[in-house]
Amino acid sequence: MSEYINYWLKEPPSESDVAEYEHLEYPDCDGLIDYKFREDELIEEFAEYIDQTYGGHYGQGGLQSSEVIVDRGHGIGFFLGNVDKYNGRYGKKGFPSDHRKDLMKIIHYGFLALYEHDRLNKTDDIEDFYNEVK
Repeated sequence: MSEYINYWLKEPPSESDVAEYEHLEYPDCDGLIDYKFREDELIEEFAEYIDQTYGGHYGQGGLQSSEVIVDRGHGIGFFLGNVDKYNGRYGKKGFPSDHRKDLMKIIHYGFLALYEHDRLNKTDDIEDFYNEVK
């Protein structure tokens, strides 16, 4: 499982958790989750996609351009701007496989925007967020 998922889980899942990945139990639910839209599979695929970006051009040279942009104070605008860019481009360029790549980029930049939001708002504990939502 990706380090990104592990960050939110705070610890790696046990082997038995992995075996039951499609039907994880959550304390606030009345039983097992029956994913209707393959969310569990898509999350796993997205984590693999992120891992691949670190092996590609995003990870070369030690610094990502996003890190420099965040350091200059423009992170949230940059990330949300890219969400808008790929959202507007979806379906207009290439083939369905290209459209799917645009969706992955939208999700990726959305995650980066979420990270930057949390950083700017000093949101260190995800449990605090969920307690506020309830």
